[in-house]
Amino acid sequence: MPDQGVPQGLPPLEALARILALRDRRASLQELRETCPEDLGPGTLAQALEIRGLAARAVKAGPEDLVHLGLPTLLQSRDGDWFILRSREKARWVLEGGEGLSLLDTVELSGLLGDTDRKSAG
Repeated sequence: MPDQGVPQGLPPLEALARILALRDRRASLQELRETCPEDLGPGTLAQALEIRGLAARAVKAGPEDLVHLGLPTLLQSRDGDWFILRSREKARWVLEGGEGLSLLDTVELSGLLGDTDRKSAG
């Protein structure tokens, strides 16, 4: 898994579709477009996940809190983009974004996330 610099995020509906698939609750993008509100933020994404049978809540989490989140989970960057935090491999995090998978250490991940709301699914 190559390092890719600063990863590009996912649109909210695509992030939602991917986390649902990873949690065995598949939904097509078309279905999500038809059933989800246009403005998908942390709270509305949590509601969309709960409607589909997943425990979810919007939380603010610092880098030290990431080890306590159930994985995979959705994270929102400081720029408002969405990512899937898939797993941890040794001292690095596996992050899925618009360009695929990236490996980031905690400092890199903290820089990407800044101080924004993060959402935990699971």
